[in-house]
Amino acid sequence: MSAFERSGKWYITGKIKKDDGSYYSYTKLANGCNGKKEAREYERLFKKQFQDIQVSIRYATFNELSIQYMDSLVNVKKVTRRTYQDLLDRINGEIGNKKINLITKDILQKYIRSLEEAYSREYVEKFYYIIRSVFNYGIDNDYIQINPMNKVKLAV
Repeated sequence: MSAFERSGKWYITGKIKKDDGSYYSYTKLANGCNGKKEAREYERLFKKQFQDIQVSIRYATFNELSIQYMDSLVNVKKVTRRTYQDLLDRINGEIGNKKINLITKDILQKYIRSLEEAYSREYVEKFYYIIRSVFNYGIDNDYIQINPMNKVKLAV
């Protein structure tokens, strides 16, 4: 981890250890930095972003998790399975491509609020239940540690 100046521009250089034990070496122009302190802050943010990307590679998307959840359902009536699939198709249209570790309570709360404006309470409760069930499946299978739906509230 170091910052250096060359030709009036600041650069950062260093190594980041990856999960597989190998190292990623970098030398990068610290855009917009006018001093060593700013370059070091730029490097700290670069490392954090790199590590977030590495972590998110290991996680499934909500769509992938919902497919696994549907495959895990046994002893469920066909009509129930079809209802769940219809709900998950709508949900995946909104948040299906997001990595499950990056889906927050705020994202889910905003989504539930938008559903409450468009649909009846009973229908929104079905969405709430299925999203919660998918995340619980993720917890049971060690994809995530905490269900972000735990703090999402339905309107009274």
